[in-house]
Amino acid sequence: MEPVEKHVEGSLLLSTYGALLTEAQRTLMELYYNEDLSLHEIAEAQGISRQGVHDILTRSLRKLESYEARLGLIRQSARRSEELSRCLDLARACAPGGSRNALIEALERMNHEEEQP
Repeated sequence: MEPVEKHVEGSLLLSTYGALLTEAQRTLMELYYNEDLSLHEIAEAQGISRQGVHDILTRSLRKLESYEARLGLIRQSARRSEELSRCLDLARACAPGGSRNALIEALERMNHEEEQP
């Protein structure tokens, strides 16, 4: 996995399961994944060593990955989003009419809600 993809994945895990971390873990994860600070910058700001920051981030990320492995909320959301997109495509391909338009509108609302954090 590319570094950018890994960073995006970490940010997604944090936004989904971050409330399950301790405040200290969540703070470091937010600084790294959301504020895009380096390990050195975080270490200076928090008054701990760079290695300490690295260790906490690594353990926290593993914890979040284990939650996803057990609960699969991100995976489920991605599947629902894919299915909604497929349903929208199928509805758009149907003959025009009132029920078709209502179906498309309902699916678009569902899809929009799914995309909201």
